[in-house]
Amino acid sequence: MIVPLLLLETMNPNQSYSKKNLLLTLINAVIYSFAIFAYSAFDTVIVGLVYSVLITVTSGVLFLSVRKKYLQYPFTTYTAATYTLGTVSAVIIRILMAPH
Repeated sequence: MIVPLLLLETMNPNQSYSKKNLLLTLINAVIYSFAIFAYSAFDTVIVGLVYSVLITVTSGVLFLSVRKKYLQYPFTTYTAATYTLGTVSAVIIRILMAPH
């Protein structure tokens, strides 16, 4: 569901999103990243982590291609921030909690 929205936004950039909206977007991204983190870090099945990594890479690549005009791509910016924060945190926890 996320990838089609990311691709649609690359074809149709948002011209009305402004910098004053960015703070709220990033606060929401942090909050939503907790859900990504919980699903990826603590689930005994690795599917959540694999999905999170795939979306992180996909949104990260798309974000890198539009980073200079990030205000025109709020969903890409939001998704990249959310999944990067949640996935990186989950990977760190999985490494720390792995049996040694």
